[in-house]
Amino acid sequence: MAQIDKCKVSQAFWRAAEQFGIPPAALLRQARLPATLHLGAQAFVTTAQYFALMQAMTDLSGDPALGIRMVRSVDTAVHPPSSLAAFYARDYRDGLTRLARFKRLCTPEQLQVVEVGGDCTISTEWPFAAVDLNRPFPEHNPEMLEMLTPALGAALGELEAQSSIAEQVKIVMKRSLASGQPGLSDVAKQLA
Repeated sequence: MAQIDKCKVSQAFWRAAEQFGIPPAALLRQARLPATLHLGAQAFVTTAQYFALMQAMTDLSGDPALGIRMVRSVDTAVHPPSSLAAFYARDYRDGLTRLARFKRLCTPEQLQVVEVGGDCTISTEWPFAAVDLNRPFPEHNPEMLEMLTPALGAALGELEAQSSIAEQVKIVMKRSLASGQPGLSDVAKQLA
């Protein structure tokens, strides 16, 4: 089974960085990551890139504990009690164990944590009756789907294509064409 090396970076992360005085553009430049990474609803980075982000945050702020302070500043009132057990856990393993145990108190979701050969895989399951798959959504909107589907498909295509340097260059050039002629140095900066 192939290992997937992707970490999700949510919009909440970028907002928190800004609240602590670190603009996303500066953070990405310091981490040598694509300048537009923060513009998507959900950004994915490799583990190495994630650690580069954390190091860049430390470098720009001069505060090695800034990541911890950011997590501590999250308003825990918006989280269900099952998640609070994870926030106050002893360490990451303890937090995951508590989250997996208590998550079912607020959703039918089941969190599976499996450690094998030095790797840890976390997956979720949402069990429900197959008959529920055909229940109509009251907010069904075909016109909105017609607009969203091509854009989301293109974004997914970009994400999948990012493994190829040639595809990355094409993506950056397409984005840059709107603001003028992209130069080689501009493309190189975007790709870090």
